[in-house]
Amino acid sequence: MKGPIRIALAAVVLLSLAVAAGVLIYVERPQPTAPVVHLRIAYTLCPIPRLIKQPFALHMKMVDEVIRAFKEWYLAHFGARVEVHVGFEEPLIFSRQVGAGPPEYDVWWGGPYDFFREKLPYLLPYNSTAKEELWNATPIVNGTYCGCPIMDLNSTTPRWYAWCFYAMCLVYDPSSLQALGVGVPENWTALADPRLENMVIAPDPIVEPFSKHVGLTILASEIWHLGNETLGWEAAWNTSVVIWAISASPLGGGAMGGGRPWEGIIEVAIGRKAAIICPDLVAYHMLIEAGYSWLHMTYLNATLLLPCPVAILDGAVNVDVAKAFVDFLLSPEGQSIVAKHVMPIRPDVRPRGLVRDPFSPDFPAIRAGKEFNWTFIWTASEFVYDYHKMWLVVNHDGSGGPKTLRGAWWWVKKAAEAAETSENATRYYQQALANLTRMRDYVRRGDFDRLYNLTDRWTNKTSYIEKWNNAAKSAYYNATESAKKAIECAEENKTAPASPLPEPAAPQSWMPARLRKPATSTGLRSEEDLSAASQSERAIRPSLPLTMGSLPSNTQLTKCSSSSLRGSRHSPASSARPLCPSSTTRWER
Repeated sequence: MKGPIRIALAAVVLLSLAVAAGVLIYVERPQPTAPVVHLRIAYTLCPIPRLIKQPFALHMKMVDEVIRAFKEWYLAHFGARVEVHVGFEEPLIFSRQVGAGPPEYDVWWGGPYDFFREKLPYLLPYNSTAKEELWNATPIVNGTYCGCPIMDLNSTTPRWYAWCFYAMCLVYDPSSLQALGVGVPENWTALADPRLENMVIAPDPIVEPFSKHVGLTILASEIWHLGNETLGWEAAWNTSVVIWAISASPLGGGAMGGGRPWEGIIEVAIGRKAAIICPDLVAYHMLIEAGYSWLHMTYLNATLLLPCPVAILDGAVNVDVAKAFVDFLLSPEGQSIVAKHVMPIRPDVRPRGLVRDPFSPDFPAIRAGKEFNWTFIWTASEFVYDYHKMWLVVNHDGSGGPKTLRGAWWWVKKAAEAAETSENATRYYQQALANLTRMRDYVRRGDFDRLYNLTDRWTNKTSYIEKWNNAAKSAYYNATESAKKAIECAEENKTAPASPLPEPAAPQSWMPARLRKPATSTGLRSEEDLSAASQSERAIRPSLPLTMGSLPSNTQLTKCSSSSLRGSRHSPASSARPLCPSSTTRWER
């Protein structure tokens, strides 16, 4: 019996050892891991500073937080780990690469709205899980909020979605404005104040793509305020001329000699400038992440909102993961991160800290009903950009050279000091001011529709842009010459009685050759225009005050006899012979 028992015991021991070994092996074996997927993102909120070859990213903290949260969200929803590669690309350079070959990235995240519109055929159509939710999320109506589309509305299936709003804003130092005796501007007209000369930096939309629609913003604001497109057109360009004329833009580089907006914000921070007009995407970065929290920012009434898109590139390798990223970015979880840094596009997500809530009733957006022509605003966007660019940016020249806005401004300002010394000086000054603001009616609102159709929706535009360039140079030269004549008349008046102004040979060489045909047989505005003008503010022509100081302290606006009918204001004029610029469209000759 002992033999079998020993054998049985040995077998039990061996079996126990085998079980223990098996358990140990099982415990120590490699645990199964979640599958790994990949995602490549091109983040293009990355403007390139001068002298720095590598782009730097705006809102880098936001990017890091979004990527971390997306990885956790994807693992929880799909049971897979995501390895995310983020490439920081300059928006213009990257947009030129889109469609040139197989995409190196799956997702295009952030950038100017226009770049996405231009590359629409190379973006993948996708119905995000957030699409229906956002389409009519009060106060969003049919995918639009305050005229701003929050997704691609030109395709059956959207090819891009807005993940945040952006707009032009004003960053300022309250103490600097106070020292100048100027309150915080609440609208664009308030910025056209000669007391702010050389202290406010106007943007260069050629250099800064997020500032491209600053001219359109001013136009939309004035049309909304005045309730009339014709009056709004005139007021917008009058105001714009003064804003860009008083901006020296001393930072170097670009058509205006201006630098990038973050450089301008630093100029404000150190007290060299009082304020800068810039995109809020840059402003929020500088105030929140860069630490310039003692500066203030505000949106001017009324603000034109623009969408900052995200899209999946057609031909992307990791399409499913890319779709998931877009869904996450538009979700409440993703938008709650976005709202710490920029304005979110979800009404149910509230911004934090310094970020303004675009859905708040007190946000100064253009809140317009059916009577506001949003179709015109967006259709005219490229036209307005080119018109603004040629008159105020290309021909700006901060050095004050001949045939430039800054040069003409300097001479007209000097002529304003002498304008009251004699009747002749006053008339020459009026001619100078008329030429300085020639942009106002060289092209009128009524010309846009005709030119838009003649140029095949503003695609064959080169010849017109060149004519605008020449017209601007000519107008600023004429303004300078007339201003010099005004100063000469003032000097002559000190020693001799004023002689009659030649009728009208001498000034005619500096004035437009012929007048536009009147709107009606009587020369007055149509009843429709008169009605609109009587129910709203009049279009304001900024003018220089007739003072003897070296720098005008305010903007004097004196209504002439025709302004109540025309809905506009002019500089002080002789009631016997008010002079104002011709309305001739020069390219018709």
